[in-house]
Amino acid sequence: MQNEKIILFLGHGYTASYIQSLCDAQKCRYLIASTRDNGASKIFHFNTQDYKNFNFDIADDLKQQAINSFHTPPINHNYMDYVKHYLPHVTHILISSPPYANGDYAFDKYQDIFKNNLCKNLKWVGYLSATSVYGDIQKQKCTEDMPCNPKTIRGQMRLNAEHLWYGLYQKHQIPVHIFRLSGIYGQNRNKILDIQTGTAISIIKDHHISNRIYVRDIALAVMASMNSPTAGEIFNLSDDMPCASDVVNDYIADLLKLPRPQKVLFSDYEHKMSDMARSFYLENKYIDNFKIKKMLNFTFQYPTYKEGILDIIQDIRE
Repeated sequence: MQNEKIILFLGHGYTASYIQSLCDAQKCRYLIASTRDNGASKIFHFNTQDYKNFNFDIADDLKQQAINSFHTPPINHNYMDYVKHYLPHVTHILISSPPYANGDYAFDKYQDIFKNNLCKNLKWVGYLSATSVYGDIQKQKCTEDMPCNPKTIRGQMRLNAEHLWYGLYQKHQIPVHIFRLSGIYGQNRNKILDIQTGTAISIIKDHHISNRIYVRDIALAVMASMNSPTAGEIFNLSDDMPCASDVVNDYIADLLKLPRPQKVLFSDYEHKMSDMARSFYLENKYIDNFKIKKMLNFTFQYPTYKEGILDIIQDIRE
């Protein structure tokens, strides 16, 4: 089929799994190239008989095991031959694996695939980044054309990785799209259980606000981009209602008719926080999402945390 999507996932974590669920719903074919579970590589099966499972990152001693599981094509039982066999069929590639201090693992491993034009039918490449690339913006709205000035190590790593992937668009005309995600929440990634068990606390920091994005809206937005590629574009994926985190916690507690979490000053609790949690409170942002709405005619199904939390609670009750 001329318009059929054959999607290669480089990384398969929380967000990518939701995007995969849309692939199932829309009868797309997909290949999951790599993921890690407790430090060990996991091999996934494909959703069609025509595309057998392979994993680009499996350890050497597992490669022959993976190769032996293939039924087609019969190419000398060479691992990379199998990889190269499938690449010309791929139409869309999603990169969701995290970067490291000086680069990006997926880019390091697969950049030659793009530079040597091994993906003959490639229409779309998406890289999932983060709004941490903007840095501390205070009360100004963050648009995609705003200069990036990350203040955290995580933000700088994301920006470095963006430059690598975007360079493929600039130098080799690879159809790269970059998505800058706000704080992701969804099923099994929210404060509902903590509030139900009375273990949640609300960190208070003066004038601190941030945006969020419901994982289902990320999946819908990424699929909308796959359907209407706009190579070289950068999109913010964020909700319409930035606010302090204690506001969301209080909303959940009120919905569940439970006590609101104890409020603790950031300055009193900072020493107990992980580096990741601390970095969240060191930057203040108000993310603008107008571009993707206009360019892709996209409508967020969960435009604020209220719709998203209600959907999660409904799922739990069902």
